[in-house]
Order: sequence, then structure tokens, then C-alpha cells
Amino acid sequence: MLDFSIFIYKPIDMKILLIVIAIALVATFILMKKGKIKDADGNNIPDVIEDKVKDVKEVAKKAKKVVTKKKAVKE
Repeated sequence: MLDFSIFIYKPIDMKILLIVIAIALVATFILMKKGKIKDADGNNIPDVIEDKVKDVKEVAKKAKKVVTKKKAVKE
């Protein structure tokens, strides 16, 4: 028999998740200030993350163009 109790919202799990995210953010901030993670423009966002966001935006624009073209062809 299947146990669906794992799909029920458990507040304790959310607290643990938030604690883990907070620890990751603090660790990232400390590593940036120590110079282990580069932040050339000083906006407290690591350069690696900024580069990945730019890449994702470019891919999303290309995907949007493809979808728009395919919709135009269908009509």
C-alpha cells in the first residue's frame, strides 16, 4: 500500500529548509568578503551567479523567439 503521508505539509520541514538556506547565504557572503568568491562590482551578488543569470536570459529570449515563430506558422 502506498504511503501518501510524505506529501502532507510539515512545518518542521519548512523550518529546516529555511535554516539551511540561511546558512548557505551566510557562508556565501563570508566567502565573498574573504575573496574566495569573486564580486568585482561590489553589489554582494557573486559574479558567477550574475553570469549564469545572463546566460539563462539569453536562452529564454531564444526560446521565446522559437515559440513565437512556431505559433505564427501554425496560424
